[in-house]
Amino acid sequence: AGKMLWASGLPVLDDLHNGSYGDKIPQELQGDDAKIQAFKTQQYIKGIRSLLPGLTMMIMHCTATTEVFPYISDSGPVRRGDMLAMLDPALKKAIRDEGIILTTWREVKERREKLNRTNP
Repeated sequence: AGKMLWASGLPVLDDLHNGSYGDKIPQELQGDDAKIQAFKTQQYIKGIRSLLPGLTMMIMHCTATTEVFPYISDSGPVRRGDMLAMLDPALKKAIRDEGIILTTWREVKERREKLNRTNP
């Protein structure tokens, strides 16, 4: 499948990290943003440290939940934790310390096009 995607000009991931939804917020932390942030930040740092070299997509759903969110989904605490973790300077430091390069799909496409031009 990877060869077919590559031949079609689409980006090909080396790995997909979607562990965020397995990180349920313990009941005793819910309602305390500082505790939720610390918990989720540590979960993301563990996830980052487990990554192998290559192009990995790490999925998260950052959400500033409101009082109506429970009527939409029961994932509010996890999504709020994702948002709080992404705002945590400790996570930014871990990303920098681990040498992680954050990118966008547009940049991946540009790198791919450059590679194709230099290796016809």
